[in-house]
Amino acid sequence: MTHSESNKTDAQLIRDCQSHDQVAFRYLVERIRRLSYKLPPKQRIVFTLRYLEDLSISDVVRITGISKAGIVRQPRLRHQI
Repeated sequence: MTHSESNKTDAQLIRDCQSHDQVAFRYLVERIRRLSYKLPPKQRIVFTLRYLEDLSISDVVRITGISKAGIVRQPRLRHQI
């Protein structure tokens, strides 16, 4: 998602989508992204990489330098959102 897309209103996002499934998916992703900003920066990075970008734990470890144990200890991130 580009920076300009992240600044769109919900109505603008809905108009840009072709199908109802796309509308629902894009709306949920944008809502989750917005809610993730309530997390501390380090947790937000892990959450984004792990759950929004769907990266493996080993990829998140490689990208962030956070230990595997540090990432695995954050399973409640989804519930905080």
